[in-house]
Amino acid sequence: MRFARFLAFMAVAMALVSCSPNPKRILERGNKYYDNGKYREASLMYRQALRADPKSGEAYYRLGLTALKMQLVVDAINAFRRAVQLLPANSPEWTDANVKYAELMLTGAPSMRAGDQARTLDEVRSIKDQVLSKTPNSFAGQRLFAMLTLNDALMLQNKGKLEESKKKLEEVIGIYRKALTLKPGDSDVTVALGDSLVMNGETEEAERIYRQVVDNDKA
Repeated sequence: MRFARFLAFMAVAMALVSCSPNPKRILERGNKYYDNGKYREASLMYRQALRADPKSGEAYYRLGLTALKMQLVVDAINAFRRAVQLLPANSPEWTDANVKYAELMLTGAPSMRAGDQARTLDEVRSIKDQVLSKTPNSFAGQRLFAMLTLNDALMLQNKGKLEESKKKLEEVIGIYRKALTLKPGDSDVTVALGDSLVMNGETEEAERIYRQVVDNDKA
């Protein structure tokens, strides 16, 4: 197994040496590795593409996706941040990079100091507004909107503002329902909807939703 991995890395190293500094061609090589689940090799190719073209938003975007697969969260955040700066603002990749960056930052917000947390949440809200202003029916944008609103609901709950928290939670449920009209059957959002229903005391519908997810996985 180790010998096979060594051969794979040797193949990548030879490709890096032999291929011409054509960013598009190098990206295509990286994409093939990525599609085959060879994320470390893909990462090497995307970095090589960036050496050939340091302003390639696509290479940064693909590098971010690869870092996510490798669970390198900080690397993914940095790559997506740079991708957003370089990609065309109306491209699907720009939207996806923005949303993935925001989701990663939102996930880490609870462990931040108060000042850093407030700045991060403001940044995530700004990204949500940007994405939804450009593409109001963006599934990814609606999913981010729901995650952000859920975070607000939990913060209100922690402050003892239960009525306000409940209203926010009902908003979350509505946003997740809208997201599922844009991408029916998405398992992650369906489970998130179920979790939100449980938090809101609507356990019977949540159970139906969970069973639906299990049945779809079996199919």
